[in-house]
Amino acid sequence: MPYSELFIFLLEIVGTIAFASSGAMLGIRKNMDIFGVNVLGITTAVGGGCVRDLLLGIHPPKMFQNFAYVGTAILTSVRGILHKKGAFEKHIFRTLRTGNERAGCGGPWDFYCNGHPYGHGFGRQPF
Repeated sequence: MPYSELFIFLLEIVGTIAFASSGAMLGIRKNMDIFGVNVLGITTAVGGGCVRDLLLGIHPPKMFQNFAYVGTAILTSVRGILHKKGAFEKHIFRTLRTGNERAGCGGPWDFYCNGHPYGHGFGRQPF
């Protein structure tokens, strides 16, 4: 794997972790069980890319082609549940929340950089 592809993959994994922890924290705050927290974490992390792939006619979506994205979302959600039971709950959630807010600023950039080549490759125009 060339370094540029590895770099993009690592950025995608960091984004997956940020969005999965955001969804998992919401599920934990709403006192959901482990299944609900994982569903929220996975949906938040890879749901947008799945919808994008389905609208562009990419079958199966990228989240099913490479288990790394869904697996990362599941591990991140479970990590959030385990940390909730720990003694450092407030500190960890405060750290994750501020980190997610910072990482969330890159969401539109990530969508453009990863979504634009897909759409352009399929002959789709932005407007």
